[in-house]
Amino acid sequence: AGYPDAFGRDSSCYFVVIQFVVIQAPNRFTGAVAVWDGTSDWGDGALWGLGSGTATDVLDLQRALTKWEPAAASCRFIAIGTDAAQPVVGIALLTTDHSIGGMVATCFGVWRAAREDVWVVAAGGVIQHWTGASWTETTQGSEDLRAIAGDLLGGIYVVGNAGTGLYLAPPVAGVYGSWIPLALPAASAMRSVWASSPEYIWACGNGGVLYAYDGATWATVTTGTVENLRAVWGVAGGAVWVVGEGGTILRVSLALGVYNVDDLSTGTEDLLGVWGSGPDDVWIVGTAGTVLRWDGATLSAVTSGVMTDLRAVAGVAADEVWVVGAAGARRWTGAAFAAMSGAINANAISITPGSRDVWAAGPAGAVRRWAAGIGGAVQIKRQRAAQGLSWQLPHDRRLSIDADMSPSASV
Repeated sequence: AGYPDAFGRDSSCYFVVIQFVVIQAPNRFTGAVAVWDGTSDWGDGALWGLGSGTATDVLDLQRALTKWEPAAASCRFIAIGTDAAQPVVGIALLTTDHSIGGMVATCFGVWRAAREDVWVVAAGGVIQHWTGASWTETTQGSEDLRAIAGDLLGGIYVVGNAGTGLYLAPPVAGVYGSWIPLALPAASAMRSVWASSPEYIWACGNGGVLYAYDGATWATVTTGTVENLRAVWGVAGGAVWVVGEGGTILRVSLALGVYNVDDLSTGTEDLLGVWGSGPDDVWIVGTAGTVLRWDGATLSAVTSGVMTDLRAVAGVAADEVWVVGAAGARRWTGAAFAAMSGAINANAISITPGSRDVWAAGPAGAVRRWAAGIGGAVQIKRQRAAQGLSWQLPHDRRLSIDADMSPSASV
């Protein structure tokens, strides 16, 4: 058979549609899927026939493709659908509860380093590490750890109260070493950290504190504010955005050894999170459902659909942005925010660029995951439309295929 299309969730997960045949009468669908798990070994998904039925059949696709998620035999491939106008192949974003059993401490930060490699930091110096089957707890001191982030090389950074700073080098052959202390300039209450490399690290905290590291020394950046700074994000080698209480918004750049601070503060709501898909697309969230967006020239308010506090924001592109807070998670896909299923009072969120794998964390060890193909059975409802069949996939990301869907066509 031919190989008409392929898509993947990350570098170790690719699907290739080998063949997909549509026969309009008696409405039977057959197909095959090959799965690559990052090695030279390909596995085949079973051929399926969906048969004929009534106009609103509910079809449960429960074929487990264990090579996609070796540690989760319950994963599902959601990969069929067509109507006369636009055939699609896609996978659904499902949600699962990954809360840390027995944990009472509040989780303040989460970082998805890679598939099944997720870190959570919490009160009391607690660090939790998810490796695909369970959480492993370690403790680094006794101060609350308030934020965690990773750089482009795989290093991980943590900051917290009393000037706490930690660094974890990228894993070697999948194995991490030990946490190394970061000697921050003062014992400030740190609230956020961002880094593109070990030579470009930024951390902010209470009282207008902002520190920058160039690979050799830490500099204290004069911010011109005493407001508590709650979040920092930047562009590798470029400007850094810092947001905080009282509507504080700072854009910081480095030129000829001098830190330049542009004050773009607006409003009175506390601003709690910042992330951007690039220098001309920056998202800021805060109390009372506040969402602001920078387009390269101006800041504009975006309707979030909630009035509760939004505490963190992350994304993978300008049309794939997630915000989390007291009312759970909401997702922007280019036009508006929509609520995602799965309840969590979230303090933090993490998405790795290029992935369809989202993690959020909150009080008492609460952790929730939204990912492609995890969880239990997924129902896909088939409905008859005027020109053929249509498919409804919950919370799906679809890959369009340009193909002739006449009877017996292969795509």
